[in-house]
Formats: sequence, C-alpha cells, structure tokens
Amino acid sequence: MIITMSPSDPAQVNRVLEKIRQSGLEPYCLRSGEKTVIAAVGEAIGECEGQLERLPGVDRVIAIQTPFNLASPASKADATIVPDGPPSSGGRAI
Repeated sequence: MIITMSPSDPAQVNRVLEKIRQSGLEPYCLRSGEKTVIAAVGEAIGECEGQLERLPGVDRVIAIQTPFNLASPASKADATIVPDGPPSSGGRAI
C-alpha cells in the first residue's frame, strides 16, 4: 500500500507510521520537501486502508493488489534471458 501526504506535518506523519505498525505492517517513509510518501508492506494491508484514509494529512491511499509486483513477469514485456557462456538460459527456449 502507498500513502501520500502533502504538506506533511511531522506529528501527522508519525501518527500514520504508528497506525501502520499497529496494523502489523512495516512502513518505509520517503520525504521530499513538503511531500511524504509511505509504503506499507505486509499481509494485513486491506484491514487498515480505510482507517489510514481518515487520518489528518493523508492525501491518498493506494492499495497494490498484486504481491511482488516489481518481481512479477507481468511487470516486463520481454522474458528474462541470462547469458551462461555460449548458451543462454531463460526466455521461451530452454
């Protein structure tokens, strides 16, 4: 789940981080100027989404439906091919 906050008051950010931890999720906070982006990682994401949306300072809560989204083959158009000496491994051919 991704939570965006703007402008971000430190007390509001800390409250969001604490709520994420209380829900059993691991928060990762990125700050850039007045904006704050928090990634919440874990199994119980759907349970706290509505609660986070109602907290002061929260602009938007975006649920990520697919686990391991960046590692998924769906995130790339081409198959991965790993050079292994003269032959290559991966892709459609074995």
